[in-house]
Amino acid sequence: HMDDPLLGRERVVLQTKYGSLEFGFYDRVAPSIVAHITRMVRLGGLNSNHFNHIESGVFVQVAGTGEGRRASLTQHLEKEMVRAVEQEISPTLRHERGMLTLASTGSSTTFSLMLGSVPSFDQRYAIFGRLTRGDDVLQALERLETSRHGAELVPTERVEIFSAVMMMSYHGQLILEPPEHFARPKITSPAIIERDTGPLDPQMDQPLDRVWLPTNGFHALASIGGGIHMDCIWQQILPWFVAGTCFGALVVLICRSRLPRSWKSR
Repeated sequence: HMDDPLLGRERVVLQTKYGSLEFGFYDRVAPSIVAHITRMVRLGGLNSNHFNHIESGVFVQVAGTGEGRRASLTQHLEKEMVRAVEQEISPTLRHERGMLTLASTGSSTTFSLMLGSVPSFDQRYAIFGRLTRGDDVLQALERLETSRHGAELVPTERVEIFSAVMMMSYHGQLILEPPEHFARPKITSPAIIERDTGPLDPQMDQPLDRVWLPTNGFHALASIGGGIHMDCIWQQILPWFVAGTCFGALVVLICRSRLPRSWKSR
């Protein structure tokens, strides 16, 4: 989506049993909504949540944080989930496949991914982002069997969001963002991590299998499930090991040079 000038650099990657959904945000179109949703992600608000409504050709909806999560709510998350946000409705954006839209005016934690073009939603609901990778996963969700519960078409199986990770798109690559509650590390030199999941960014012509991460931001790895391993930690450890060994040898030589000859012969 390099041709979409409205997309900012922030990305969220949702992990499900059917694969990953990656989406970006229109932070200049809907700044308060984007700030709220990204804060919810950073606080773990989407982890253990699920998709509670799937209507083929219309949308797939993420349940509200209060009723959708299996995990307990933290104090910070409870405070953020009730925050009122402005309905920042764009006069030009249209509800087409892949668009992210705030589901209703009644909940600021329920949002939907559009599965088709629905002109009747235009000018009624706020669009705040779009899918940037994972349309195959969206197709898999759309094919799931559902049953009607009141006004909702609920999947017959619970489609859980295992984790939601904040990332940044930078020169066509995704960079892990350290969790907000950690002090941001001073970036020294990068280490490379690899993922088994193939291309991370549809903007790249070639498959992307490496992502750059500050070496002293290792705590961010805890936010992502399997398929990641460090392949060049040795590049960070080896220089310190060599420097320490040389320094130790230098100290020994200096000490020996200052010992009396009678001690050196022992």
